[in-house]
Amino acid sequence: MTEDRSAADIFRLLADETRIDILRAVAVAQSEREQVGSGAAELAFSEIYERVAVENTSKLSYHLGELAGTYLRKRDDGYSLSHAGERIVRFILSRNYERPASFGPEPVAGTCLFCGAEALEARLSHQFFRIDCTACDQQVTGQPITPAQVETRDGDELIRSVKFQSTADFRQIRRGMCPEATVLWLRHLPSVSSPTYSLTSLAP
Repeated sequence: MTEDRSAADIFRLLADETRIDILRAVAVAQSEREQVGSGAAELAFSEIYERVAVENTSKLSYHLGELAGTYLRKRDDGYSLSHAGERIVRFILSRNYERPASFGPEPVAGTCLFCGAEALEARLSHQFFRIDCTACDQQVTGQPITPAQVETRDGDELIRSVKFQSTADFRQIRRGMCPEATVLWLRHLPSVSSPTYSLTSLAP
């Protein structure tokens, strides 16, 4: 029987390093699979015990019991990541809990949709990639950004990444889907005309 638990209880399950190591071990096992689309990796109890530093099998059994049903799926062949488990592991492995490197302000090529001026600047602000107009002091656009995105991209490449992500998110929203939860969000969206600005790259 499944108990209803609060969000605090769900996140409290991760406040143990051994459990994080278990989730990481299952994720690594998945990445080691050679076949693309081979399905979720299922690790037997003994395989997890070999991969995770834990005092004894009783301790491991306890931790697996706490994770199963929320972050892990338990089947006859072993344990695999649930959807929530996969999202958490991606967050951990990409180190997206860290503070992103600084960026900007940098001038970018484009036109302000509010005043029409070509006076745009890009910067990072509290894990948001912002485009501001220095002529009218309006924020033209903003997009959540991860530390991993900033760490692996510079300048024009970072802007292209943000532009691609913004376009993909906008398309999902227009279809009534939430980009984060990937579920039906709104039954109706008002008609929105195309933006009148063009963001391309860092200004020369």
